[in-house]
Amino acid sequence: MLVAAGYSEDLAAALVVKTLAESAPEKPAQKPPAPEPSASEIVCNGDWKPFKDKILPILQNMTRRELLFLLEGEPRPVQLSQEGTIHRFKADELVYRVGRLPLDCGNQYVRLTAKSVESAPIPERLVKTLLARPEEIFAPVQHIVRSAAALQPGLYLPAPGLHEDTRTFGAFEPREVPPMKLTEALAFIRELVSEFEFRTPADFADWLAEPLSLLLKDALPGVRFPAFRHRAPQAESGKTLLALVGLAAREPADALTVFPAAGSEGVPEVEKRLIAALRERPAAVLLDNFDGFTTSDLYEALLTAGSATIRPLGTSETVHIAEVPVFVLTQNPPPSGFKASTLRREIWVTLEPRSPLASKAFRRPNLEADIRENRDGLRWRFQDALVALTDNWEEWGSPPFSGPPLNGFCEWSATIGGIIETAGVPGFLSNRAFMFSHLDGEFESRAALLETLLELFEGQEFRSYDCAVKTTAFEAAFRLRGLELSDAVPENTARAWGRVLSKLVGATGFRAVLRSRQNRDKVNVYEVSHAQ
Repeated sequence: MLVAAGYSEDLAAALVVKTLAESAPEKPAQKPPAPEPSASEIVCNGDWKPFKDKILPILQNMTRRELLFLLEGEPRPVQLSQEGTIHRFKADELVYRVGRLPLDCGNQYVRLTAKSVESAPIPERLVKTLLARPEEIFAPVQHIVRSAAALQPGLYLPAPGLHEDTRTFGAFEPREVPPMKLTEALAFIRELVSEFEFRTPADFADWLAEPLSLLLKDALPGVRFPAFRHRAPQAESGKTLLALVGLAAREPADALTVFPAAGSEGVPEVEKRLIAALRERPAAVLLDNFDGFTTSDLYEALLTAGSATIRPLGTSETVHIAEVPVFVLTQNPPPSGFKASTLRREIWVTLEPRSPLASKAFRRPNLEADIRENRDGLRWRFQDALVALTDNWEEWGSPPFSGPPLNGFCEWSATIGGIIETAGVPGFLSNRAFMFSHLDGEFESRAALLETLLELFEGQEFRSYDCAVKTTAFEAAFRLRGLELSDAVPENTARAWGRVLSKLVGATGFRAVLRSRQNRDKVNVYEVSHAQ
C-alpha cells in the first residue's frame, strides 16, 4: 500500500517496522537481583532453619571458647573461670550474653529487604528459642577439678580445660607429679602429722582415709563417701589444724570451705551457708567446731542419699547437687544431739593431747600457712605422697580391704581400706566399737578418770583412799575437759572411789588401762598404764 502511495520499498519497510514497534505492548522492567548476605552476616528475618544452621556452629564454638557450659544440676548454663569459679546468669542476662557471641567473633545480624541488607539488633526471640534446647549449644560438664593431683577414673591424673568425653573441666595450672617410693611417701606423711597425738594407731589410719578420699573422689564416680569428724576431749588440741592438713590433698580452691560456726548459731543458719557452699561444687566442706550440726536433716540427707536437690535462698529455682562433697567436722566433747543414722556414716578421728596446743613448741609453728601457701612445695609433696600410696596399691593388683566394711560405704571401704592396708598401716575402721560406746553418757567421765589416774599414779600402786585424797587434782582435770567430777564419783569417799574403780578395771577403748589385785591385807590395790 505504501509502495502504491509513492513510497520507496525501503522507506515503506522502515515505516512498517516503526508502526509495529509503536503498537506493541511495553515489556515490564526487569527486577534487580535480591541482595545476598555475606558469609559473616546472619539473616534473622527469614526462615528458622537457615538461621539455626548458620548460627548454631558459631555458638557451639564460642560457648566453649568463652567457657560457657551446661553444668549438671543447674537450671541454666553457667560461665566458669580458669580458676573454676562459677558465674550464674539471670534469664534475660543469658539471652543477651549468648546473643552477643556471634558479634564478638566478627559476625553481625542483618535483615533482608527487597533492595538491601540492613543491620539488625540481637534477635532475642530467636535466641530464646535456641536456648530452649541448651544441650545443642553448650558442652555438658559434670565435674569441676581444681587440683592437678586429683585422680580421675582409671587413676589417671587430670588435664586442664574441657574434656567432653568425661564431661570434666580442669581448672588448674598443670604440674608434673613425680614418682615417689612407698617408704618415702609413708615416712613423709607420718612426719607431717607426727606432733598430733592420735588416741590410737587406728585413729591415724582413719585420718589417712580422709586425704585419700579427697584425692580419689573424682576417680570413684557414684561412690558415696562418709564424713570425717575430728574430736578431742579439750580445746586447743589441734583438731582444726589436722583437718586442714588432710584437706591439703586438694588445692585450696577445691577443698577448703570453712565454717567457723559459733555455738550460738542455729542449725538453720548453718544450713543456709552450707547450701551456698554446695553450689560452688567444692570437693570438701569443713564445718569447724559445730557438733550440733549433726542434728541437721539436710546433713543427714546429704550423707544418706549422696546427692541433693536444694533451693538456694531468695530464689524459686531448684539446684540438683549430683555429687556431695566430703564433709570434715571438728568437735569438742561433750557431744549433743547425735542421730544414730548420722553417726554410722561418720569416721571419728580422736586426738588426746597431754597438753593444750598453745603450750606446745611445734617443729613447724606455721604449719597451716606452710600448707596453704605451699611453702617449700609442702602441699604438693603431700599430694605426691598420697598418689604414691595409690600407685603402690595398683602395683599389688588393687586388692580390696580384707576387714569388715563400713555399712553403706562398701565400695569406699574396699578401695580406701585396700590402699591403706597395702601400705602397711594397721587399724583402719577398727575404732567403730569405740565410737558407738562413746554415745554412753558416762564415757567421757570414764576416759577422764583413767587419763587422770595415769597422770597421777603411773608406775606406782594406789588404793581408792589415795584417789579421795587427791580430789582437788581430779576436779581440775575434769574442769579442763568441761566435765564435773561429781558426775563420775558421786561421793568423795574411799568406798565410793572403790566402786568406781572396780568398774574401770580392764576397760578397753581408752588411752589408759587399769588393773587391780589384792594385797596381803586383802585390800584392792590398782595399777594404771598406757594402753598398748
